[in-house]
Order: sequence, then C-alpha cells, then structure tokens
Amino acid sequence: YPFTFQLMKNPVACANDELFDNDQFKIQVLKSRICPQGQFIIQAQFIPYSAGIKEATAWLEVSGRKQRTPIKLMAQGIAPEVDFSYDVLDFPKLTIGSTGRHSVEMRNFSAIQVEFQMQ
Repeated sequence: YPFTFQLMKNPVACANDELFDNDQFKIQVLKSRICPQGQFIIQAQFIPYSAGIKEATAWLEVSGRKQRTPIKLMAQGIAPEVDFSYDVLDFPKLTIGSTGRHSVEMRNFSAIQVEFQMQ
C-alpha cells in the first residue's frame, strides 16, 4: 500500500488542522502519496519581504506514524545594495528669493528592483 503524507501547520493533530501556510515560505505539494519503494521530492521556496533571518516549521504527517515530524525552514533575506553619490547636500549661501539646486544619484547594485520613498 502507498503511504500518504501532508505538511501541516500545527505540531499535533487537532480539530481545526490546516495545511502549511506561510507568507515567506512556499512549499509545493502539501499532500500526496508515495508508492512502495518510491520517492517524492518536496520543493520549498523562500520569498523574503524584509531583511533578516526568517524561520518557519512545517509538520510532516505520515500515515501510520503517531507523531508528526518537524521540517524546519530557515533563510536570510538581505536588503538591496543601494549607494548615493552624496550623503549631505550642502547648499551655498543664497540670497533670499533665489533658488539653489543639487542632485543626488542613486545606484542599485542589487539583482532586484529597489523601490524608494523620500520622507
């Protein structure tokens, strides 16, 4: 007989069990069967929304086992690398009513698009 498995959100069985769900870790194929002497590859994906170390735990429930097995997911999101041509915009003395202008160049050295907002 094939055994079945599913990746769950909770470590123990409870009435309102849910399959694994996380906003930064995605697991493809949360529930399936494996034939005798067969194998199955579960693919995980990390989609960071902020910098820092992120962790999650999926609980593997296998038919015939009493306890669920933890699968720990751990990854690090890094911030984009952005550089500015100046740290300080130093304006010269100006006569009242006149206008002084400066510009700052931003460079994105990252492999991803960078969004910014001046506040």
